[in-house]
Amino acid sequence: MAESLGLSKAGGALVAAVTADSPAAKAGLRQSDVITAFDGKPIATPRELSRAVADAEIGEKGKLQVWRDSREIEVGVHIGEMPKQVASNAPAHNQPAEKATKGGVELGALGLTLAPLDDGNRARWGLSEKITGALVASVDAQGDAAEKGLQPGDVITRINQETVRAPSDVAEAVQKAKSAHRKTVLLLVDRRGTQQFVAVELTRA
Repeated sequence: MAESLGLSKAGGALVAAVTADSPAAKAGLRQSDVITAFDGKPIATPRELSRAVADAEIGEKGKLQVWRDSREIEVGVHIGEMPKQVASNAPAHNQPAEKATKGGVELGALGLTLAPLDDGNRARWGLSEKITGALVASVDAQGDAAEKGLQPGDVITRINQETVRAPSDVAEAVQKAKSAHRKTVLLLVDRRGTQQFVAVELTRA
């Protein structure tokens, strides 16, 4: 990726999408920008960027170094309040490792909230009737899934070579992997017709 974008070395956070009306959108950030520094601090990974922004004060103006069109520019962005994310902390022993949420399931072990592919979600995300699986409804910004690039709107179609037809299939496979003391699960993710395998680390519960 770095070579194709003209970067001299790998590193930074690639902007996969810009949310409408967000601080990033208002600052003029674009899809495929690469953020290489925040307030003078070099950024090597999306997780580093997430942590740096989380440490900043809401309302203050930060400075991003951005690689765009084969040159580096500086972009000022006002720090906004982050929407509520999926809790990534391990649940208490007297609580379930996942919980139902609007017909879906919240998986702290993956840092994902999954929803069923009903007619409303298909229409909202423009998903084909042919695709089956579990819809990624939200992603914990601090989790490994976020670092691996998973986004709301992605569809998990397989996990550890097992077909996924509903969020509960993912929950069952995660529990099975944890029982087998596995540290990761392999997801087959469909994003607007493009599929890729992603290995995601499991948090300890």
